[in-house]
Amino acid sequence: MFTRLTLSNFTVFESLDLTFSPGINVFVGANGTGKTHLMKLLYALQCNYQQDSAAISTKIANVFCPKDRMIARLIHRATPVPISKIAARWNNSTKLILEILPHPQNMLLSERVVDVDFGSAVFIPPKEILSWAAKFRTLYVKYEMEFEETYNDILVHAYGPPLKEPPQGVYAEIMESIQEIIGGSVTEEGEHFYIQRDDDPDQSYPMEMHLVAEGHRKLALIWQLIRNGTLMEAKTLYWDEPEANLNPVLVQHVARILLMLADQGVQIFIASHHFALLKELELQKKKTPITYFALDDAGEHGVTANVCSNYAAITPNKIAEEYLHIYDQELAQTFGESES
Repeated sequence: MFTRLTLSNFTVFESLDLTFSPGINVFVGANGTGKTHLMKLLYALQCNYQQDSAAISTKIANVFCPKDRMIARLIHRATPVPISKIAARWNNSTKLILEILPHPQNMLLSERVVDVDFGSAVFIPPKEILSWAAKFRTLYVKYEMEFEETYNDILVHAYGPPLKEPPQGVYAEIMESIQEIIGGSVTEEGEHFYIQRDDDPDQSYPMEMHLVAEGHRKLALIWQLIRNGTLMEAKTLYWDEPEANLNPVLVQHVARILLMLADQGVQIFIASHHFALLKELELQKKKTPITYFALDDAGEHGVTANVCSNYAAITPNKIAEEYLHIYDQELAQTFGESES
C-alpha cells in the first residue's frame, strides 16, 4: 500500500508531504485544490511502477490529458524552478522517485521499483460509464479522444467475465445489499449492460442501463466489479466523488461498502464534497483507520494539506462552513419573521 507521497511543484502544489492510512484516505477541499490530481497521480504510478520513465510518463499524460500530452504542463506554474519532483513510498520501504522536466525528454526516473508487487488498482471516475460503455473501448483505442484513460481502464475492468465461483462472505454481502437497492443484478450482452430485475418472473425483460437511475448505475458498477473479481483482487481503490448523483438516503450504503472493502485489506482513496458521506464514514467505522486531508489554497504558495484522523478535526472544513452558513441564514430568517 502507499504510505507516503512527497511532491514539489506539481500542478497546484508547491510543496506537499502526505502520510497515508492503510484503510480509507479522504481528500476534502474546495474546487481546484487538487483532490483528483492526487488520486490520478497515485493511480498512474501504481499502474506503471515497474516500467521505465517513458511508460510512466505516458500513463500520467493519458490520465491527466494535458495539451499535446506534454506532462511538463503539469509543473506548478507559479514556481521559479520549473522542475516537478515526485516521491512515493510503498509499505514504508520501497520508493519511486521521478522528476518532470520542462523539455521534450519530459521525465527522469531517479529510483525505480523492480522486485515489489504494488498490486492492481481500480480508479472509478465521477461520471458513471455503464450506460454509454458499448463500443467505447474500440473507439478509444482507434481514435484520438479527449477522454481521460481512467474511463477506458474502468471499462476494461467492468467487461471482465464473471467468476466461475460467485463471491462469498463479505463480498457476497455487498453484492446482496446493492442488488436489493437497484432491484436486480447486472448482465451484459453485446457490450451493453442491463439490470436483470428480480421482480421479472421469467427474467426475459432486462432493463437497459441508460434507463436506470444514475445513482443506481454507480452501485451497479461496484456489483459488477465484485462479480468478476476485480475488487476482490485489487490492492487499491480510487473513487472520485462516490456520492455524485446519489440520493442522500443511499450515501449510508456507500459508506458501509467502503468500510467493508477497507476491512478486507483494500486501501481506499476518495475525494468528496459531501457532508453526509463524511459523517457516515465517521459514524459507521469501528476499527477501520480513516485519514482526512483538508486541502486549502494558500495563494502564491500553492495548495497545502491539514491532516487529521476524525471528522471533527478537519480544518478548514468548507462543507461544514456552508452548512453552518445555511443554518445561520435560516435562524436569521425565522427570528426576523417572528419579530415582525
